[in-house]
Amino acid sequence: MVPVIDISGFDEPAGRRAIADAVARACVDIGFFTVCGHGVPAALIAEMRQVSAAFFALPPEQKATARRRNADHNRGYFPYGEVALAKSTGKSTPPDRKEVFSIGRPDFPPGVDADSADAAIHFAPNYWPDGLPQMREVWTRYFEALSGLAERLMRIFALALDLPDDHFRSRIDHAPSTVAAVDYFETSEHAAAGQLRAGEHTDYGTLTVLLSENKPGGLQVRTRAGEWIDVQTVPGSFVINIGDLMQRWTNDKWLSNMHRVANPPPDAVGGTRRMSIVFFHNANHDALVECIPSCMRDEPARHPPILAGEHRLQKFRRANRLQPA
Repeated sequence: MVPVIDISGFDEPAGRRAIADAVARACVDIGFFTVCGHGVPAALIAEMRQVSAAFFALPPEQKATARRRNADHNRGYFPYGEVALAKSTGKSTPPDRKEVFSIGRPDFPPGVDADSADAAIHFAPNYWPDGLPQMREVWTRYFEALSGLAERLMRIFALALDLPDDHFRSRIDHAPSTVAAVDYFETSEHAAAGQLRAGEHTDYGTLTVLLSENKPGGLQVRTRAGEWIDVQTVPGSFVINIGDLMQRWTNDKWLSNMHRVANPPPDAVGGTRRMSIVFFHNANHDALVECIPSCMRDEPARHPPILAGEHRLQKFRRANRLQPA
């Protein structure tokens, strides 16, 4: 149900069409696919896992030195109790059973008004913990590598939609993307009613690049038939899913699909702690997202135009417990 696609041949004329067609089918059928041949160095992925695990192993007071400083900023440390992703869909649930550390791009993008209050929300400074100096360097390199992969995937998306492969370039050239590490900690406490490791939700932006682990209590995605299925991680690969903006651009032709992270079963054998590292790619905060004309067919646009930054901020505020559902 979640296909594996090798994208290594996309820059070769013979492979472009087949890769784009495979991605298009996955985006229509389930909104998820797994990529190999992505080009991100294995050594960098290992470093990222190692330093992120070291952060979550820090004492609470040391992690708190990186705690977010502004309720609208998706930066810094989010302790347990601050995030409930299902609230982004309008549902009221207990907090997700996890901790999160997140950063955005390391620089303020050139060409964007640095005095704009709107831009300041999306390009806030990053916060780093005391006593873990290598974290900034590793995370910055990972952010840059995943930004390159996301831009390549957006070129594939454009071709899959029968558009020039640079169609989205001007819409993502100062994207406020983020990368987050998520610690699904082990606990002996029973989950509250309706409480999951991550409540069901769709992602807000263009696409998500997930590095995960195959451990009990993992990612589940909902099929079009309404069935929840487990998503297994293929070694050396990333799981990709499209977000709300791609669904809006394609007039619901492509599916920004509901997904969640389940609780481990009570009889799980071995450790159930797991960590995911997630790159959330976005369109420019000031990009107007409206239906691509070729996706309208003989029907009107199903969604009104919206600024990408406005959409992201609306859902972020709901999910991060800043206002009622």
